[in-house]
Amino acid sequence: MKDYDCIVVGAGIVGLATAYHIRREAPEDKILIIDKFEGPGFGDTSKSAAAFREFFYSKMNVLLARSTIGFYQDLQKKQGVDLGIKQIGYLFLMSNSRFESLAPILKKISSEGIEYKVYSSEDLEEVGFRTHISTDEEAELMGLENVDIGLFVPRAGILKAENIVKFYELELKRAGVDFMYRTKVTSLILEPRKPMGIPEEPFPWQDIRVSGVKTNRGEFRAKKKVIVATGAWSESLLNPIGIGIPIRPKKRQIFVIKAECGDLSKLLRISKFNEEKILPFTILPRGIYLRPEPDENAFWIGYADKIGRAYLLEENPQPEEEFYTYGIYPVLTKYVPQFIDVRPINAWAGHYDVNVIDGVPLIHEEADLIFVGGSSGSGVMKADALGRIAAATYVGKEYAELYGGIKVKTKDLSLTERKVEPEKLII
Repeated sequence: MKDYDCIVVGAGIVGLATAYHIRREAPEDKILIIDKFEGPGFGDTSKSAAAFREFFYSKMNVLLARSTIGFYQDLQKKQGVDLGIKQIGYLFLMSNSRFESLAPILKKISSEGIEYKVYSSEDLEEVGFRTHISTDEEAELMGLENVDIGLFVPRAGILKAENIVKFYELELKRAGVDFMYRTKVTSLILEPRKPMGIPEEPFPWQDIRVSGVKTNRGEFRAKKKVIVATGAWSESLLNPIGIGIPIRPKKRQIFVIKAECGDLSKLLRISKFNEEKILPFTILPRGIYLRPEPDENAFWIGYADKIGRAYLLEENPQPEEEFYTYGIYPVLTKYVPQFIDVRPINAWAGHYDVNVIDGVPLIHEEADLIFVGGSSGSGVMKADALGRIAAATYVGKEYAELYGGIKVKTKDLSLTERKVEPEKLII
């Protein structure tokens, strides 16, 4: 079998971005990307809501998202790579009490240069939202609050994750990087740095490194590093070799509803908030979100339930009809009655790879293995910055330079020397 300098496990958007920047940092290194699916981005990247924002509490998350989106926008505007970027903004619907509780957070993010605008309940009623529901007996029983405020964040929007994936894959192939799809990594290979030729090596007292991977198509060795960028599947590879990470899989589901009737079509294409004349990515009270998909004349409706949903990896996650019927529909139709009696025409499910410690991504090196992940549902909007930091880690740099010229200390996202603020604005 051919030996490589670097093996990247996972051809999702984070793995591809990491390989892309490793190629830039070490152009002579031989790189292999392995993925169990049929093509790039076929795992949880393809199940993403494909939206972006820099509206985060943690300064690190702001930097990661701002840099990544800046890179994407440069590709689209200056280099003509169509990534489907539409800056339509995010719109958070909330009560006065919720808005007041966010005051310290809003003050902090304003200092980071993040802009926002406040809309009144009357403004939202004009658009088509139902804001006064306190007199609704069912809403009262459900504990739903009135909507008093629409918090609009303009520097945010939607994109096409599959187009970003295609860009990275094409550039990597042009650079001579090898790909192996339909190849499942069954385990990581451990070997002593200084073999003694004794059967059953490595022993606990030896200096051990991760030297390669075992797959359904044979073994592959990495002379320098193995990169694990497998998102929700990462624990299944790292736990057996004793590398612990605080990443857990949480199911997410998205349901597609066509904007065929007049009221839904009118809601989808609104000129009030942005130049695209499209409804912003809208987050209702309780966390249910409406993601417009104008190219499909549809809405993507999603909700990542937290308490009550197990941290559980599903090999082939499927959407649950009852989750929409009983978990989403009752709340959705109280605030957006245009969805009453309208059923999804399609649905899919995937995972968030949640960093349960602080909600900020993790890049950790140990025994010649680099883990990249824990994006907690925002991998698409942080992938390029994560790839740059992982690549700097790979070549041993103390600092990584993100798109836009900002420098980040590579170990600030590690487990051992971590220096980040916990995220308080996870949707």
